[in-house]
Amino acid sequence: MSKTLKEMEDELSIDGNIMDDVINHPPHYMTGGIETLDVMRAKMSPDRFEGYLMGNVLKYLLRCEYKKKREEDVRKAQFYLNTLVVEMDLNDTRTST
Repeated sequence: MSKTLKEMEDELSIDGNIMDDVINHPPHYMTGGIETLDVMRAKMSPDRFEGYLMGNVLKYLLRCEYKKKREEDVRKAQFYLNTLVVEMDLNDTRTST
């Protein structure tokens, strides 16, 4: 059974501290009571979901220079990169059994 994004939160924390909710769990991504990433993960193949995560890493890193809150975009990229690492690990575990 797949972990939900909320269950992966501790694994995604960089230094043991949970990052700002604006980064990890923006309120507008919880409309309907379920995290948007959890819906996308459930509806996409593992490869497509990994591609989506990679695209978000690039999106946030490439545009951070042009934003007033550069660090926020870098932290968002970091969140998606950490999520990607966890997903890759889960997918590798599933395919090796």
